[in-house]
Amino acid sequence: MTPRDMRFRPAYTGGMTKLEKANRAIEAATVDPVYRHRYHAMPPAGWMNDPNGLCRFKGEYHLFYQHNPYAPRWGKMHWGHSVSRDFVRWEDWPIALAPDKRYESFLGCFSGSALVVGGGASGGGELKLMYTAVSAFGQRQCAAASTDGRTFVKDDANPLIGARQLPRGRSLLNFRDPKLFEREGIFYCLVASSNSLNRSSEGELLLFRSDNFRDWEYVGVTYSCPESPMLECPDLSIVGGADLLLFSPTELPRRGDEFQNYHSAVCSHGELDLSSGRFAGGPYRELDSGFDFYAPQTLVAEDGRVVMIAWMQMWKRSMPTEAHGWAGAMTLPRELSLVGDRLFQKPVREIESYRRDRVAYGGFVVEGSRRSPAGELRLPGVEGSSIELLVEADVSRSERFELRVFCPAKGLEGSERGAVIAWDRATHRLSFDRGAAGEPIFDLLDGRKSGAVRYRALDPEGGILRLRVFLDVSSVEVFAQGGEITMTGNVYPRPGDVGVEFASEGPAMLRSVEKYDIEPS
Repeated sequence: MTPRDMRFRPAYTGGMTKLEKANRAIEAATVDPVYRHRYHAMPPAGWMNDPNGLCRFKGEYHLFYQHNPYAPRWGKMHWGHSVSRDFVRWEDWPIALAPDKRYESFLGCFSGSALVVGGGASGGGELKLMYTAVSAFGQRQCAAASTDGRTFVKDDANPLIGARQLPRGRSLLNFRDPKLFEREGIFYCLVASSNSLNRSSEGELLLFRSDNFRDWEYVGVTYSCPESPMLECPDLSIVGGADLLLFSPTELPRRGDEFQNYHSAVCSHGELDLSSGRFAGGPYRELDSGFDFYAPQTLVAEDGRVVMIAWMQMWKRSMPTEAHGWAGAMTLPRELSLVGDRLFQKPVREIESYRRDRVAYGGFVVEGSRRSPAGELRLPGVEGSSIELLVEADVSRSERFELRVFCPAKGLEGSERGAVIAWDRATHRLSFDRGAAGEPIFDLLDGRKSGAVRYRALDPEGGILRLRVFLDVSSVEVFAQGGEITMTGNVYPRPGDVGVEFASEGPAMLRSVEKYDIEPS
């Protein structure tokens, strides 16, 4: 056992259940707070990845997640559990699921979803979880239920969906991530699979249904994607009257500025035929053009909004917080809307209740060049590491406009200039560059520094660039043009790197700049 792992070694746990041992490990763990977020969901210690079972039950929003309570790296999966009343302040609850059955003995309890059955989401009823159990025999879908939202009992009939329901050519080796939903009194479940009948494996989503939640039958192939061997973490919701299908395809080939990460998260809207299981929709599109966004899941809020949250990390790259006793976090929850065929994402409106210390400016011209830093502009009071920035700039005469965040103190020696969000006229693209912002992030596949820049095509209508940017100690979330474009990424700045700068090649008019501190307590 390495010294790093010692911090996760619990006290004597003889006679405890695996669930009790896991919770004791979290209680005994310590973490370094240097990069801990202020208003994003994250694990109390250990590892976090995919959001699971996002739901509303008895007046609270529940977020379950893939969790290793014993170390800040992926391991045998448990279901961690956080609860919130407003999507901003999250309370850590005891671990919901631990791998304590033979049918989940190999790799644990993988991703899944939740559904409130009977009684209404804010009244009585039962909260049912569906998850993937991984044993030496493969991946199968299992259920657990709760009446209090805190303690869960696994179904005696588990596994509920396995080899008996799988169609020909599919294997239990890749069969996971069930998404539950209910329509007209019938329960449905989307599950990710892989079609091995093809020359190379083709990712698929399969639909199953049940009228009693116990006996499930196969309906059909909902979606297939020959470009990816696996379509992980499917999600289905209704947005603007259309079925919105989300999934996370693995190893998509890069297509222009899309799919620059090792894995991706995409969406398509259309209509699901419940009789055949087939989804008819438009081409899939990337949900977020940044570095760290995966496995999104949605719920319907109390007022009818469809809210999405995703894992704010990415596979196959280094995670600096591993050395601090924790790894992984969730994005700021986002409200979804369709305008024509365009999906818009906006931060949940509840975040505005936590705004403090407004600083506002307007009517500034910023102008310089890459060779002349005299054009860089810092505005008094516009700085911080846990803030919201709203920027509206007229870039109609600018060749390149930059917003820099997590900047070092002015005059500090060195080449670091923070994380840069930039619009470039020559390429008609918005970019997010974290290559000169604090601790480097490395690609674990080849050891090189992980691709430091992400791009997204953008031509500001009328020459007006509108940015809404959230910083939270070690994260950056960019919402551009009212949320039509989003770019998310982790950044690990040095202590004291809280500066915000504006720069432009050619004149740019800062029509308005607003800064708010975000204080969740």
